[in-house]
Amino acid sequence: MAHLSRLGLELRKLLARQRVAALGTLDDEGLPLVTMQLRPAVSLLVMQSEQPGQPVHALLRVSLRGRAQALSEDSAAWLATRKAYLVRFPERTGLDDSLGAPCLPHLS
Repeated sequence: MAHLSRLGLELRKLLARQRVAALGTLDDEGLPLVTMQLRPAVSLLVMQSEQPGQPVHALLRVSLRGRAQALSEDSAAWLATRKAYLVRFPERTGLDDSLGAPCLPHLS
């Protein structure tokens, strides 16, 4: 593994621990939406869970920007994304075969 800064290591730990994030975009009027259907430009917010006695402004958080695109279910990208999703959320294995989202974000 390449050398990571302290910030990079903390970011990697945060992303590995948190199982919930907020994904959003803007509508035609510039109002926020939590959907990828209208616009491909998206932002993903991942935050550390609240800690008793710790100020909320001290919680680790990161916001990533990217573009969402629909993936064909037979594409290599969709299959790789599905595999990664099921590794991260093994309790999903055995349920219906849908990931529940027609678009998956490619964040940059």
